[in-house]
Amino acid sequence: MEAKKVEKQRNYSLDLLRVIAILMIIIFHVCYKALIFNNLSEFNKLIVAFFLHFGEIGVNLFMLITGFFLYKSNSSKTTKIIRLIYDIWFYFILNIILCVIVKGSYVVTLSTFFPTSLGYFWYVTCYICILIFSPYLNLLIKNLEQKDHRRLLIISLIILSVIPTISGLAIANVENGQVYSRFIWLIFMYFLGAYISKYQESDRLLKNDREFFIKFNILSSFFAIIFIFIFKYLSVSFMPKVPMFYMWPPNSIIVFLMSVSLFIIFVKTNLTKKTKAIKFIEKISQHTLGIYLLHDAPYNYLIFADCFIWFQGFSTSKNLVFLIVLITILVFVVSLIVSIIKKFTADRLYQVVFDKIEQKLKKSLNSSHL
Repeated sequence: MEAKKVEKQRNYSLDLLRVIAILMIIIFHVCYKALIFNNLSEFNKLIVAFFLHFGEIGVNLFMLITGFFLYKSNSSKTTKIIRLIYDIWFYFILNIILCVIVKGSYVVTLSTFFPTSLGYFWYVTCYICILIFSPYLNLLIKNLEQKDHRRLLIISLIILSVIPTISGLAIANVENGQVYSRFIWLIFMYFLGAYISKYQESDRLLKNDREFFIKFNILSSFFAIIFIFIFKYLSVSFMPKVPMFYMWPPNSIIVFLMSVSLFIIFVKTNLTKKTKAIKFIEKISQHTLGIYLLHDAPYNYLIFADCFIWFQGFSTSKNLVFLIVLITILVFVVSLIVSIIKKFTADRLYQVVFDKIEQKLKKSLNSSHL
């Protein structure tokens, strides 16, 4: 039986969590794409190895939030999918224009015409696929009894997380095997987010208070640090050298525990009063997709190549952590400003041009369901 929803007011804590999740993804990309790990000092390697967990935690959080809300919907997501494709193309074309301005040229490749299918914006590509399948996923979720839903999650966790985390030591890679894929993993997180939403008042574990999950999150973060040290010094003849950041993939058991515990902390944080600060956070959270698409655009490595070289000069500096945080904030603010400008310019044009097309598509889809 589905637990009766007690809280009818909107909980703005999940808007705050969206902002935190995108900041975690940015800090991951700053470390992963702008730094060369092997060139770092030993101390900076420890810090960066821990920061590398953040991006995948952010990805997990976004899909948990999606499952938490979207499982209740039965409507077609055609309009939302069209909007997502528009957003992808807008930022992709903007990225190409910036590349031409900064570098003076741009080489047209196959990826120019298929930015998602060739691996760029992989998360949004998976998200679109989940939106397409969401009516069927939601139908399954709504018809599952709580015990069956929980059993499905436990079996999936063992297959997709526990086994790959342990067996991955043999090849120094958690994301291995025939069963695991990022798309399947995100579907699992979608189902988990839905379960937390449905049964937060009835599940024995979820009924624990917020302090319990805060302690759990601290403990899982502590284990992440412990594993960084273990893999830093672990050297055995019967297995390959495991990188310090071995646990960073989204399906590693450590990242999974850190993600879920952090998510539940915010679910249990009641921010229902719409203060000025909450209104500000809510508005920023509406731009997280734009921030993601702009800061991770495929040709940023060309546009900011000189900046990357400059940043790598601090690989052994004691100020590297400060610089990582500073650059993360700078990237976030600039991307936010661009997204806000887009909202009041290109998005208005989009509404004028595509509203009628969307309405026609809705009508045709509705008539086909009759």
